[in-house]
Amino acid sequence: MEEWGYEVEVAWWGQNYKDNAVDVDELTPVELAQIVFKPTWFFNSLGLEYELGQLFMKLNGLTDTPTAIINKQYIELSDLGVIDPGSVVAIASMCGTGKTEMLKSLVQGVKGQVIMPGYRNNLLYNTEERFTSKDAYGNTLYNLIHLFRLQKEYKGDISMGFRSERSILLCFDSLLKIDVDDIEPDSCIILDEADAALFHVLSGQTLGDRQNQILEHFHAIANRVLETRGNIILLEDSLSQIPIDYIKGITGGKYNTKIVVNEFKPNDNFPTKVFSGQTSQFLERILTAVADNERFIVVATSQEFLEKLERMIADVNPEFAKGILRHDRKTSERPENKIFQANPTQFVEEYQPTALFLSPTAESGVSIDEPRLIPYFSRVFCYASSNHARSVYQQLWRYRAKVTREIYVTRKAHIPDIPSIKSVEQCIMLQSKYGQDVAASIDLEQQLVHDQSPETAQQLAALKAYQQNPNNIHNVSFARYQTRSIASLLALRESLLVLLEGHGHPIELEELKERNSTVVEAFSKVRKQIEVETAVMLGTADGERFTVEQAIRVMGSSSATYADTLDAKKSLLQDELPGVELTDEFIHQVCVEHRGRLKSATKLHWMSYHPEVAEELDRRNFMKQLNSKFVLTHRLSNNRIQVQLLRDIGVFDLVDTYNVTSKDYEAYDQALEKGRQVQRQRQSLRLEVKGLSGQISELVQEQKVIQAKLTALGRKAHPRKKKLKGELEQLEQQKQGLKGQKQSLLDAIEQQSQAFTQARYEQVEARMRMEIMVMSEVDQRLEDIKVKALEYRYQIYRHFRNVICEGQSALAIANKLIKRVAHELVKVGSEESVSLYVIRYSGNEAYKDQMLKAFQAKWNQRLEKNRPSCELCNKEDDLITETEKRSEIDGFCHGSDQEIGQEEGGDDGISVDSEVILGGGDGSGAVIGANKGVSRILCKLNHLVNRESFRELNSKSC
Repeated sequence: MEEWGYEVEVAWWGQNYKDNAVDVDELTPVELAQIVFKPTWFFNSLGLEYELGQLFMKLNGLTDTPTAIINKQYIELSDLGVIDPGSVVAIASMCGTGKTEMLKSLVQGVKGQVIMPGYRNNLLYNTEERFTSKDAYGNTLYNLIHLFRLQKEYKGDISMGFRSERSILLCFDSLLKIDVDDIEPDSCIILDEADAALFHVLSGQTLGDRQNQILEHFHAIANRVLETRGNIILLEDSLSQIPIDYIKGITGGKYNTKIVVNEFKPNDNFPTKVFSGQTSQFLERILTAVADNERFIVVATSQEFLEKLERMIADVNPEFAKGILRHDRKTSERPENKIFQANPTQFVEEYQPTALFLSPTAESGVSIDEPRLIPYFSRVFCYASSNHARSVYQQLWRYRAKVTREIYVTRKAHIPDIPSIKSVEQCIMLQSKYGQDVAASIDLEQQLVHDQSPETAQQLAALKAYQQNPNNIHNVSFARYQTRSIASLLALRESLLVLLEGHGHPIELEELKERNSTVVEAFSKVRKQIEVETAVMLGTADGERFTVEQAIRVMGSSSATYADTLDAKKSLLQDELPGVELTDEFIHQVCVEHRGRLKSATKLHWMSYHPEVAEELDRRNFMKQLNSKFVLTHRLSNNRIQVQLLRDIGVFDLVDTYNVTSKDYEAYDQALEKGRQVQRQRQSLRLEVKGLSGQISELVQEQKVIQAKLTALGRKAHPRKKKLKGELEQLEQQKQGLKGQKQSLLDAIEQQSQAFTQARYEQVEARMRMEIMVMSEVDQRLEDIKVKALEYRYQIYRHFRNVICEGQSALAIANKLIKRVAHELVKVGSEESVSLYVIRYSGNEAYKDQMLKAFQAKWNQRLEKNRPSCELCNKEDDLITETEKRSEIDGFCHGSDQEIGQEEGGDDGISVDSEVILGGGDGSGAVIGANKGVSRILCKLNHLVNRESFRELNSKSC
């Protein structure tokens, strides 16, 4: 019908599934009146959710046939059978089925060394504690020892400590500290929660530019262990095929893989209630539990949510709030949190908290194993917004008692029909295309052709090999993880239901329809308070404590405290914005408010003026990938493509043309606010008139009743007539008095109407003075942007993470893209169906100008530093293109508190990757030299030449 030109809408009454709402023919008249009409993309997205859930289920399962299937409440080492030397063993068994105890027996039988890499130090500390024992004299013996303890005991000689203790627990970002030659025969690599651990290392969230090197090193360690009769052990609650295939891939598939699946499912699995709809109604349920003095746990995928919730509870019930233990990245260093982390069950028994608030920091390594028949906590609330379904399910199991889990799952506005979520194969193809697009946008191959040095020849060969064969095991495995995560995130509710049903949990579904405005306002108020406090904390942080190199390492460290990260962020911010006074107000508006988008957007705005800078940054980033054995496409930066997209679509020109100052806007804003106040007063008066009219109507009805009684008495004298006539006169007097009040109010309304007309006139005048452009839906410029945006739909989605669909108006599309160019430069109002675009600086033009100058100054500084540097003094890290390291750190109350997993828009404005922090001479920058003779001479002298500087110098001399 749409192809025939008809506009189609779908009636929607909230029925996602047969069991969560009635059919349309079963609706009551009131429910029928509440039906809304949605565009077709909304209807299609409902079916796509189911498809995504099925895709998640497919990627979440095993395709290899298990070697052994058991059904035991507690798994034992004997259940694994004979473990052949030089083999891989993958074990799938639910939480609480004794995997840790089985692992203790396995570790005791290892003849060589035990290497246990992980992705969180908290989990590794917990493992170390669980594997301790006491000797005859009461001394603690460490059967598995953490890297930090090893460093301390052996005074930094990790190699000696590893050989002596014969075990090591460490994060993947410290894996380079293990020397392959130190690994003895018959050793064992153990990957507990293998799925999450390998997802972490493949996504590179805390590894930065060392990711390629760490993956290569893990490759070498894995092969060394298996080649020398050792074993690799994979453990997971619900093991998928991805980690098994990854280990097969990096070891050439030469080694036998045994898969043991424990199908045991407890009969008393906790019941679950899954909610969607209004968040405020879910919060109301939690606040009701507080009012009833109920003991409960809240797990959430967002630290920000937990922090705001704790503050809200403190406002309404301070005594209850005193007993809350919040465990997340910010609080994990507190003494009580360390006690909790060491032994959660004992902490609950001794401290008896009123509630536990657990972020993904407690996704692993935390288990409250109190008896199921005597639960201390009556229920578990879960707020699932950003992390994938497997991570959410892990959080639900931190408390083992059989109590109800009430899970609120946020819903996306709609799901775009993007090819990257359809299949792993398409995801791999698009990753390859993405890398080729980046290479083409910076003309990398053409630039490499002009440089005939042997090093460049190798890089050109690597580029061609990458373009021809991008399907290496690292990219393939990451694509599978990414596809599963996208499917889970966009259909989180469906994916979570798949997991819950698969594990045998009884489920109830419910849609929360009532919006609680009081809770919404309280939540918003708390958010603003936390933002201000966070800005002050960063403003008072010690920015001189770390150098830039040290700050980057702190940001990439899983053991850094929140105070450390604040000092590191302050140091990076000072380096990124030289000459800018970092006041509390500046930090609040630029780095904290709106998740720091003003700074990131201003940087994009600046690069739009300097596309050559964006190109150079992308080229340097790509060269770093080519210096490795493989290219990780998701690590490539895309500044050049973003800038080009904005220019091609016409958005940048729109922003750049219609700028006005905040002073101009202030006059308009005052006139607008004046009109709103008048309108509010007029509305209030109208409500009073309505109330008086109702009272008058009631009096008239009473008069009619009395008159009917008088008529019934007839014309004859009656003792009641006098009394009734008296009541009738009183009612008449009251009615006349109310009519007088009503007339006074009507006169006041008329005055307010005149005042409103005057205010509207002042608004028009203010707009005229500002020469503000009024855009309607049919404005041709907006339509042109919409047409081009739909043409570039995939590129916009890929490079801006923006959703563009046919059903959106031109105005909405332009608004999204303009906000991306310069956040807070756009204000959208709606008056009489006309959308007004005020492209402005929102009171931040001084800050924006300061940042533009600082970005330019920083770039100039780095250009001046592009000179030869001693190769012997080279650092292993290039500070210019450190990308996406900040994802491990939650930032300023905006993150999702996810050391792993997807972030919920957690950009805090402090970018470790600082696209304008340009590295000096580590050789990974420019490789194109115009003066090759000088370059070769300097190389012989063990100096590294930044050829880009020579190219510029040569062009000037020419």
